[in-house]
Amino acid sequence: MNDGGREENRLDDRGRSLELVLYAENREAFVVRAVGTDLLPLRLRLDRAATRDAGASGLGALVTRATKEQFGLDVEYIGLLAAEPGTHRPCLTVCAVARGPQELSGAGTRCRIMSINELTARSGDVERATLFATALSWYRATIVARELPLRVRDAVDKSLLYLENHRSIEDHRWGWNLYMDGHSLGLLSTAEGILAHVHAGVTGDQLEKPVESLESMQNSDGGWQVRKSLVGAHSDQSVTESTCAVLWALHGIGRSDSDPVVAAGLGWLESLQQDGGWASAAPVEGTAPEPQVFPTTCAVRVLARYGRSDTAKGVAWLRAAQHEDGGWGALPAIGGRTQSSSPAYTAYTLVALLTAGVAPNDPAVQRGVAYLRSCFDPDKEEPWEGTAHTSLINPRTSSRLDFRHFATPWALAALTMAGADLSDPIVLTGTDRLLRLQDPDGAWRCSLTPGSRVMWATHDALYALRTVMDTARNDVEPMVLEPYRSEESVALESCAVAVVAGRDRTPARERRRWFQTAWLSVLTVVVALVTLNQLDVFQELLTSSNADKIWAWAATLLVTLLVAVAPNVVGEEYRVWRNRRAGRRTGG
Repeated sequence: MNDGGREENRLDDRGRSLELVLYAENREAFVVRAVGTDLLPLRLRLDRAATRDAGASGLGALVTRATKEQFGLDVEYIGLLAAEPGTHRPCLTVCAVARGPQELSGAGTRCRIMSINELTARSGDVERATLFATALSWYRATIVARELPLRVRDAVDKSLLYLENHRSIEDHRWGWNLYMDGHSLGLLSTAEGILAHVHAGVTGDQLEKPVESLESMQNSDGGWQVRKSLVGAHSDQSVTESTCAVLWALHGIGRSDSDPVVAAGLGWLESLQQDGGWASAAPVEGTAPEPQVFPTTCAVRVLARYGRSDTAKGVAWLRAAQHEDGGWGALPAIGGRTQSSSPAYTAYTLVALLTAGVAPNDPAVQRGVAYLRSCFDPDKEEPWEGTAHTSLINPRTSSRLDFRHFATPWALAALTMAGADLSDPIVLTGTDRLLRLQDPDGAWRCSLTPGSRVMWATHDALYALRTVMDTARNDVEPMVLEPYRSEESVALESCAVAVVAGRDRTPARERRRWFQTAWLSVLTVVVALVTLNQLDVFQELLTSSNADKIWAWAATLLVTLLVAVAPNVVGEEYRVWRNRRAGRRTGG
């Protein structure tokens, strides 16, 4: 800071004023003061009438009125950013937003319009640069909080309408396929379509025919195959991922494990467990595919929903598969194998563990949550990067299941189940980014399938939205803004403590005042004596008689002391009288 900026702050500390961090909405930039090379918040000067009315109307009304009078701008008050004790009165910094197109020149000739990136680039010239970032985050949270419930409801309604208009009918079976193009029926996609309705709160008669289609496609061993999405040779053998999706859908519409179809599916799934984990398919001619993380998370999640005992072995297997960085990959990090973690597999695993009853404060969960947070990138369209992986189904024919893992919705679900909610900036921003991935017609985009709209993206998005919004059954806005209101309260409390501590130091200031008075008195005596000497008073005293000398010396000392002390005494008495008068005026 240069001397001009510091001097201006010292002068303003004596007056009634506020620092204003002002965000111009239509310019997507801040309005700042330029003092030399320094960039400062705007200064709102307040008259006595305005400050007297503040107690009744509140700080927000005061800021709104003062900004209109001083700068000619209509603003909406956001909140208090900082409160610090000043020399004479607390120094408050507030933030507000100028909505709509407005002429900003009224802020003064020294005002500058600067984006947050420009301010960040010149952080060395910006006074308390973090306040601008906090103000922008608070503003964005306010906007999202107001619009979020309506946006979510609109997204769900558009998704349901899209699903209704893109059903497939094949051999009298109803459902959906991967690309929702109305052609041949897909088994896994039909299960995901039913689940999408369940997540949206729809479980009525309109799901009856898709459910009957799933039941009719059950294999004799109890599992379900993948009809259309295999890579390589076709295979009608049961697949873990398909079976788990169907069992989840049946559970969503209220089926229990006493249902014959469900019981057969659970029996097949439990028979496939290998040392606690699951592969994507059963062994073929003695060749067993290797257990992997994704099919294991699917199995654990479904078995836990039905309350099956084999869940515990799956939980132990997933714990052992966790990587040193806290995440999970496609394969367990065992036997010295190098395996990279990914947000998708980490999110799948956290959802499975938490569904199985593992506590959110469990070390494995906490490490996984920390990994997900470290992977979050708010500047990307998809804040968590997705991944693709193929699982071996039939070693003899090389049939493989090509899976694309949409990480963002599952990461949001995992964080929410682990205890986060919309008051968490990562969850709030992630939900906002997810909603932006929906097309106007109701389908959902994913970077893993550019140019195509697929069923699993719709399912995953609706699952995440339901999980996140389940934490906000009441009003969303107080939850979203709670961190900022909390910081506001902390700032006020810190300021109050500092003010109280300042009152305790009053005796020390009084001692300094009396020391200053004594010092000035001594200086005045010296000056008086020098002046008397210059007037030859002392020379006259030396030539006078003894009695005259005594009286003359006494008079000289008395006059000197009176001259030294009288101004300070009069000044102190005037200060006391003024304070008493001010106290009577305030009280009356």
